[in-house]
Amino acid sequence: MTYVSGLVVVAASCVWMWFLTQNTAMQVFGAAVLLGIGTSTILITSLAMTADLIGENTVNLHVYQVYSIKKQIFLIYYVMTV
Repeated sequence: MTYVSGLVVVAASCVWMWFLTQNTAMQVFGAAVLLGIGTSTILITSLAMTADLIGENTVNLHVYQVYSIKKQIFLIYYVMTV
């Protein structure tokens, strides 16, 4: 449920930015705050889901490695597109 709420906040921020005009350009700061809140929520929730997936079994630490690589690839893609 928390993950979905993060997605909703990010989507709301994107919709808000879509409707910005030259007269309402100062509102970009509020939309950026919402975008930061939403993406942080998604990132923390996905890390918590990964920790739950591993649980007490510390042999499966490769899951963290795969998650870390996936996160880095996503961040590189995100930075390049922005």
